[in-house]
Amino acid sequence: MAGFAAGFLLLDAYLIYRILGPGLGGFTEAGGVVTPRPVLFIQEAPFNNMWLMVVLIWVQVGFAMVILSAAIKAVPTELTEAAKVDGATDSQVFWRITLPQIGPTIGVVVTALFVTVMKVFDIVYAMTNGNFGTQVIANQMWITAFGQSNLGLGSALAVVLFVSVIPVMWINIRRTQRERIA
Repeated sequence: MAGFAAGFLLLDAYLIYRILGPGLGGFTEAGGVVTPRPVLFIQEAPFNNMWLMVVLIWVQVGFAMVILSAAIKAVPTELTEAAKVDGATDSQVFWRITLPQIGPTIGVVVTALFVTVMKVFDIVYAMTNGNFGTQVIANQMWITAFGQSNLGLGSALAVVLFVSVIPVMWINIRRTQRERIA
């Protein structure tokens, strides 16, 4: 709830700045010619990338919460009860029992979210198509390969995207293999 209040406060502050500062639109006169000054909120807004992030977070938070909720419920109650009997507080139980137990799941969720962020295309394509300073590599790959018919450069961008995801996947696979051996 505080996040919504802060968001509306920021929006109000921006509108007050626009009204008192450069103004919201209006008209200019040059050489006897009156021309309108339209309000270009989308082009002038410094928050375009932030709104795209908000949409991606909104889309991905459900996935992360379902996976993490299942992992927390899978923590053996015997461990938490034993810790409480030994005098541990709720925060100590969380930090020393629950969190280490769900560590591998956190690793999987972080890896999945990292890969999603690296290859994000649909949100940017649907909302801005890379305009207004919101271009990402996947959208640039699409525009280059299919919009400009430059399949070579589009393929090179796809390879760059693929190579950038490989280290994270390699770390996740190695961690999973170590857990199976142990």
